[in-house]
Amino acid sequence: MRDITDQYNRRSFLRRAGSIGAVGATAAIAGCAEDDPDDDSGSSAADPDDLGEQLPAVTYLNNPENYNPARHDAINLVADQLEEVGLEVDVEVLEWGTLLGQVTEDYDYGISTWSRGLGVDPATRIVEMFHSRNTGPGEGNFYGYEDDTVDELLDAQQMETDPAARRDQWQDIQQEISEDVPMTPIIEVAELMAYNNETWENFEGHIRGFNYLWTMMHIEPIGDDDELWGTWAEVLENLSPVSNVRTQTKVRVQNRMIYDYLVRFDDAVEADPDLSLAEDWELEDETTVIFHLRDHQWHDGEELTAEDVAFTYNYIQEHEMPAFAVQRSLYEDAEVIDDRTVQLNLTQPVGPLHQILSAEIAILPQHIWEDIDNPLQEVVEEPVGSGVMQFDYWDRGEEFSLVRNDDHWIEMPFSRRLWQIIPEESTNWQLLRDGEIDYLPFSRVGRQLFENQEEPNISIAETPSDSWWHFSMNLREEPLGELPVRQALAHAIPKTAVRDQLQYGFGEIGTSIVTSAFEDLYTDDITIYEEGVDNGLAVMEDAGFLFDEDGYAHYPN
Repeated sequence: MRDITDQYNRRSFLRRAGSIGAVGATAAIAGCAEDDPDDDSGSSAADPDDLGEQLPAVTYLNNPENYNPARHDAINLVADQLEEVGLEVDVEVLEWGTLLGQVTEDYDYGISTWSRGLGVDPATRIVEMFHSRNTGPGEGNFYGYEDDTVDELLDAQQMETDPAARRDQWQDIQQEISEDVPMTPIIEVAELMAYNNETWENFEGHIRGFNYLWTMMHIEPIGDDDELWGTWAEVLENLSPVSNVRTQTKVRVQNRMIYDYLVRFDDAVEADPDLSLAEDWELEDETTVIFHLRDHQWHDGEELTAEDVAFTYNYIQEHEMPAFAVQRSLYEDAEVIDDRTVQLNLTQPVGPLHQILSAEIAILPQHIWEDIDNPLQEVVEEPVGSGVMQFDYWDRGEEFSLVRNDDHWIEMPFSRRLWQIIPEESTNWQLLRDGEIDYLPFSRVGRQLFENQEEPNISIAETPSDSWWHFSMNLREEPLGELPVRQALAHAIPKTAVRDQLQYGFGEIGTSIVTSAFEDLYTDDITIYEEGVDNGLAVMEDAGFLFDEDGYAHYPN
């Protein structure tokens, strides 16, 4: 069962933690074991003659401090604790785009951590991340994890239409992966939105996050200014809706506004035809879905028809796009019935059809993409879609602007959405306080949020999160291919300290690959790695590893 830790009252904890500070707390936690002269925990040095080779050092990739200060500090803290169980850990700081490519494309890493979201249903992300068919570059399983039982369960839950049976399958999936531990969540990330309550209001949460269409279409301006201004820390490089960059949050958020999808969800995560490109749909049989499209057009004035929808789905199959590995496994092709009707031919019955397929693929304009022979290498700078917002301008490294598509059936409350690119977090908060911007689209827990949350013109909205900071291990690299090593490291992660000190009590301790926001599918009745270096050392010693006088683990001679 779940390891129950002390649950702090959030506001009370924030007041207590305020005088400590994240950096000071990190140092105190990391140093506590060696500061206690009476502490007799730790490994015992073996006879040097019994020692074989030292376990290879592992590289733990980290983002720059100014990109995400709290996560940067958390990775350093975790790395220190991993060394306490005998592993030599080298922390390497990389620019975010380089880090992502090195992990997901090149598999050149040992351990990595960042935030990943599951979406409206865990199936898409979890299949992408853990099914053995997705171990190719860019396909999502960057761990190199392979397990026949997990593959069978992941395939089965995609086909299951009975909610109770699917719930049982997901409980088995969570247990199997927790026991094999290619990844363990450090924390469930708090889903927050900081905004200036003197300019905009009514930021209502959604499981897809505050930047999802349903939330954005319901916010309300306070005064006459209907432009929505925000900031973010990352530089855009490509706005492609089909290459591997489309899975990056910074790109996905743009594409959700620029393009339409066959199906979108309301706040109850129900497929809503009023929000969707398809006005209606039906299952003709277990593997045939018919979608009836609304009358609509592209941003350049061309008519959007069933030809565009069929082209999109067939184009993804033709080019075997890695970013859609999960979706490609679910359908054969798409056929045009008439200008407003398209037929999707599935490879198998699909239970959560819209959650993992029809709501995940942005519909492309055929008249633009049909002449692009290598879409995976295409750099999209001026995207043409059919969504609620359309491209205005992109000043690389400075700002990105979308304007309202007045021909769309959904009327957005803002005429323009402009994001300035400002890496420095303190500057972003100053602009928010001063009313120069309206909101922080990617609001992160940290000192700036802690210090500004009580400002009278600042509000913080919070909603259940589909995201976690993952502690991911590359099983292709030794010694991470060794199960006891992975289990020992899972014990050593100071999850509670990360949540309480570095996240100021926001979020939940990470337990399962499915976050607790998915109440019907989540379970804590799985293998839980109780926090503590001694627990990790016990696993290593039980597996036969020996330790030298410096505390580093060795294979037996």
